[in-house]
Formats: sequence, structure tokens, C-alpha cells
Amino acid sequence: SANELLNEKIRGMVSWEEPSGRVMSAGIYKASDSELQKKDIKSGALTALLLHMMDAGFIDGVIVPCEHTQKKSPVIAYNSEDILNLSDRINNPTLGSMLYGFQPNLSDEHALEKKSTTSSNGSKRLGFVGKPCQVLSLRKMEYLGLMPSEHFSIKIGVFCSEGSNSRGMNACRNCTDYYAEYADISVSDYSIRGEMLAMVSRTSL
Repeated sequence: SANELLNEKIRGMVSWEEPSGRVMSAGIYKASDSELQKKDIKSGALTALLLHMMDAGFIDGVIVPCEHTQKKSPVIAYNSEDILNLSDRINNPTLGSMLYGFQPNLSDEHALEKKSTTSSNGSKRLGFVGKPCQVLSLRKMEYLGLMPSEHFSIKIGVFCSEGSNSRGMNACRNCTDYYAEYADISVSDYSIRGEMLAMVSRTSL
């Protein structure tokens, strides 16, 4: 996604608008549950949104890129408990591979019990939380009809400032999308007014 290939196609697909993507609504939020606010490192807003989507049956799981020891690999939360346990990683997805590989040496903390992520019609429905470049990669896969893009019911992008600091990858220096312009929902990676997160709805979904 570091190159411009298909970008115009993707902009048409998500009804992208100047200057930084489509904005259907925007606001600042925190979880209404005070206990969730205490457990979550960032006001509980994103965690509460994912818990609601799961309780409503809109998604059967959430995949988020994060690090396992020395390897970068995503984890999948299959239920509400998993989402709560992984809330710190969900709020801070890392750059790296989205490919999932079985790692038998994972600690119990990460070795989540595998549960069904299949809807009534037999298809998986996963939510995705990641960096803007990862969301764009999924959009390109969706446009090309590549597996497993059909299993992601919603794409949530977390703001990214990697390109402006020394921790970013080389490709980060060519990136202009800091606000997850191609996501269904964009979420800030920093707190506003001390305890809230900004959220931007970008698609009708």
C-alpha cells in the first residue's frame, strides 16, 4: 500500500473526499461503563464499540496486528473477554505483517482458545482494527476480490504518526494518510480533553 497503485479506484469505492477523506459524522467519545473506563488505557471508547458490535451479532471476532515476543503477528479476539484482555493492543495496533501463523510457544496470555467465527450463512465476519496503511491494503484486496478480504465486516483505522518519527519504516516516509481515510471508522491514537477519543464515521456502514 506504499505505492499509488489502485488508489484512485479505492477513493471511488469509499466515496473519498478532499482534504482527508469522507466525514459523515465526527465526535469525541468515552465508554459509558465506568469500570470499562478504568480497565481500558484510552477511555474505553473503541473497546466499547467493538463489544457492542459483537453483542449485536455484527461481528464474530476482531483481528488486530500486534507483537508476540520478537515476532509481529496479529491476534484474534473471539469473544467479549478476549476483547477486554486485548484492549491495550487493540488501541495500539502495530505495523507489521497481517499474516497469521500458528506459534505453539505463545504464552497463555496470547494463546486464545479458538472459537467459531462463522455466521449463520457459513461466512466469517471479522472486524479489523489497524493502521491506515493496513486498512488501505485491505481495501485493495477487497477491490481485487482477494482472500480473505470478504471476511472483514468492518474496517476501523487508528490514526498514525509513524511517518513523522524515527520509529517508522522506510515506506512510512512516503505515506500521506495519517487519519485512516479509507476506513469505515477512524479513531484517534491520542486522548482528547484528557479522557476521550475522536471518532470519525466515513462510510454508511
